[in-house]
Amino acid sequence: MNSQLIYGEIIHQRHIPKPYRLKQKYNSMMLDLDELSQLTALSKLFKRNRWSLMSFYDADYGFSGTQSVEQFIHDLLDQCSISKPSRIRLLCGVRSLFFVFNPLCVWLCENEKGETETLVYEVKNTKGEKHHYIVDLKNNGNESTTKNVHRVDKMMYVSPFSVTDGQYEFSIKESDGYFSLLIKHFVDGEKHFSALWRGSKTEVSKVNLRAYSIRSLMSAYKVVLGIHWHALRLFIASFPWYPFKAQSNSPVSMTSMHKDNCLEEKL
Repeated sequence: MNSQLIYGEIIHQRHIPKPYRLKQKYNSMMLDLDELSQLTALSKLFKRNRWSLMSFYDADYGFSGTQSVEQFIHDLLDQCSISKPSRIRLLCGVRSLFFVFNPLCVWLCENEKGETETLVYEVKNTKGEKHHYIVDLKNNGNESTTKNVHRVDKMMYVSPFSVTDGQYEFSIKESDGYFSLLIKHFVDGEKHFSALWRGSKTEVSKVNLRAYSIRSLMSAYKVVLGIHWHALRLFIASFPWYPFKAQSNSPVSMTSMHKDNCLEEKL
């Protein structure tokens, strides 16, 4: 199977106004959308749109409507005049004990050669809003689809400790057994915040899925509790607090801004 289980961690590093770092374990999945029915047939512990120890609910992704994830991503690409991919993988968390935590999901759209031609970064803020940053690699003025560092204008309020202005820089790296995504937030050229999401990949099997479901049982709850604990510490430490600002622009934006070979996992 192309789908994989990911045992990983998230590291946050604040640079402005002063250094602050947090590190937490976070397990996720790399799901081939064509294999979702196979995954649910593999184990009773994993269901789609039904309660189980682990569940994949279509409403947790995309615009959170009644669409299937397949319909959502195909419609989104079509609206942006991007050709239909041969395969789509979704990097995300899934529900465990009714709950999922997905501040960021990544849709990897591949051609028949297995090359990623389009990336969709789905960012969700603390108020439940979403913004989709689309990077169309094949229309970036270069025939290469190996561009792995992408800079986009920040379009949405994310958290009370982060200014809305600036730019994101996404750096994604993947091998057979490893994955990492480094995100940097720049304001006027100055790095304010960095986040590293990384993990080891394990093949999907009935045995591995059972072990993963047990090890990931409270993963999302622990992450959310940890984030709130650190938020309290930031508040006590008098970090700047930015009031919520509703997203007024389109929830979708495209970019062709990119750089090559900048994969150093340096926060």
